[in-house]
Amino acid sequence: MQRAPARPKMRLIWLALAITMGLQACGGGGGGGPDGDTNTTPTTSTVSGYGATRPTQTTSSSNSSASPSANLGPGMASSYAETTLQLAVEELNIALDKADNVLAAPPLTLAHLNALLSAGHGATASQLKAAFPDAEAWATQLKNDNPILRQLWSPQGQSFLLTFLHATDLSGANSATNAWQGHETGFFSSPATPDASFDSALQAVDSEWSSYSLEATAFNHLTIVDAMQVQASWSNATTFDGRFQVDGGGNRLMTMLKVSDGVRRYAETDFTTNALTSNGLTILSIVPSTVSVRDFAKSLQLNTAIQHSLAALSSNSTQAGEMVLPAGTLKLAQHADSVIVHRNVNLPYDEIQADMGGLDGNGGTYAKVVSPASVLNLIVNALTLQSANATEFIFSPLNQHGRQNGGGGDYGVIVTERAPPPYIPPCERAPDLKSFFLVILDAQQAVLSISTIIDPSGNATGSCTG
Repeated sequence: MQRAPARPKMRLIWLALAITMGLQACGGGGGGGPDGDTNTTPTTSTVSGYGATRPTQTTSSSNSSASPSANLGPGMASSYAETTLQLAVEELNIALDKADNVLAAPPLTLAHLNALLSAGHGATASQLKAAFPDAEAWATQLKNDNPILRQLWSPQGQSFLLTFLHATDLSGANSATNAWQGHETGFFSSPATPDASFDSALQAVDSEWSSYSLEATAFNHLTIVDAMQVQASWSNATTFDGRFQVDGGGNRLMTMLKVSDGVRRYAETDFTTNALTSNGLTILSIVPSTVSVRDFAKSLQLNTAIQHSLAALSSNSTQAGEMVLPAGTLKLAQHADSVIVHRNVNLPYDEIQADMGGLDGNGGTYAKVVSPASVLNLIVNALTLQSANATEFIFSPLNQHGRQNGGGGDYGVIVTERAPPPYIPPCERAPDLKSFFLVILDAQQAVLSISTIIDPSGNATGSCTG
């Protein structure tokens, strides 16, 4: 008789357990973003649905710092500006091991990192945060005068967590109105259907782009295309037939540009900088004096050269100069994931172990990066730079965090190998320009890109040695 009251209590316990298990089976207990699970069904939306009802994004002051206590180098406007410089030089050194003409674009690297962190969950998120502890602050800074045009392309009807969509919306208060776009397309359906608007969008952000390099299957749950386009203009430039001296020997005969109006010159023993301000951008052409471009970057002399050049510009410690550039179109190798992989972050790209539960609450996906060559155009009155990459979230039935478990492989970074220099005859004239760095900074002196122009042989009309 004394045990009778306990039976209803046991029934209540089993009922609560059954409800909890039922919620988990429906996805209510296993969703949530990278910070952990919740016990309610996550709110989801298609990219088109989110795009139609996007909340107003806010940002902090464009002059604020990601880490206010950081010690700034000379000439740097904020710790975020210094962060972009450090990331750019790190990315540049990785790329220079494999190619000559390369581009480091910190905004694209940070945008890719933002996509991974927004989708990452569990050990994957922890690995990313350990390697990049300030990544969330950097994403906030990236919203200020955001140079990135972000497009999300998904199969029709595919849903994602609203927390993910909001976290990947980098449109700040000062961004262009089209800085975030959401599209649904049959290109990723099964079977895939042609989509002219998708192909046109890719071509618009980078003329080197091809939709065929993407995973055109129903396993592609989402492709985020991040693009950066930079434009600057100058006046009274002239063209001439010049000689470009390549690091390691050899010269290229080609058409060159000479810009004088507004150009300021600053020199130290190890380098010479010619600087130009245009369209709110600062453009630096930095030529090492005694060592190669590779050695200059690896010894971190490039960091110092940029900092000292900016400090000289701000203090008017410069002289009149002229900027000489190779005319024409240059293709530059660029990989937004190189710094991430270099810091031993592998889980987001691992087909088996990647935990991307923050994407849609279901898991089972891993990330892949596609980076077409960046395109730098140098013409008589302007500079234009197109650079882009795609972050693909691919479903795999082998992924251990999806609804099925199994085994698989790893994703590796694809790089362009450097070709050996060809034999070329002796020269009859002195060089007009040597291998150099081309640095582009925004109005807050954050690095938009650093390019190395070591061998622009694609624009050469001839070659020589000596």
